[in-house]
Amino acid sequence: MDANKAEALKSLKLGKEALNARDRARALSFLRKARRLDPTLPIDSFLSVPAYTDEQIMLVKQVKEKKDYYEILGLEKTCSVEDVRKAYRKLSLKVHPDKNKAPGAEEVFMIISEAFQCLSNEERRKTYDLVRSYEPVYEERSAFAYSGGGGNGFYNGFYDAEFEATTQFQSFNFEHGKGDKGSTGFNIVSQEHFLLMLYLVVLLFFLFIKHVMDG
Repeated sequence: MDANKAEALKSLKLGKEALNARDRARALSFLRKARRLDPTLPIDSFLSVPAYTDEQIMLVKQVKEKKDYYEILGLEKTCSVEDVRKAYRKLSLKVHPDKNKAPGAEEVFMIISEAFQCLSNEERRKTYDLVRSYEPVYEERSAFAYSGGGGNGFYNGFYDAEFEATTQFQSFNFEHGKGDKGSTGFNIVSQEHFLLMLYLVVLLFFLFIKHVMDG
């Protein structure tokens, strides 16, 4: 029993040190071990500490204080679309609500997504550069709410910005690929022409039959 108590106190000490170092995962491991070895130790107060770091709180605060989309993503106005994508990926990983539990992280994640949604689109970006205003449009899809790590591109019933931009890119290729025989757009147009021709043939056939019967 004494050996268990000594090991429990050692684990408690290591857990406290890990908490001070903001290593919550390691801290929880030691604290749970300490409670398992000695259930009388006051562990609950340590287990209830916030699940976020000072750095995460500061990042959320910094993003909220910025109003310009370029500044939010840490970019120059001459940046390329690829620069926007890289900056978005890097920053969104730090504030995604699944990874950052600091107060306001979800709001900041949406702000960053709005910045990406705007600056990664040429027309939206031109408008933003002129008037410094942009109204993001999210499509509600509550049935597909983001589950944390899934590849469906949704978060809380709204499109993830990068997913939305990718979808737009695919839509662009679809619409502008009508002249390419290997594209889906060409197939759709060909089908429309075929149906139109079929309709005309059937119409002419019935007109011919009517003419014969009337004659």
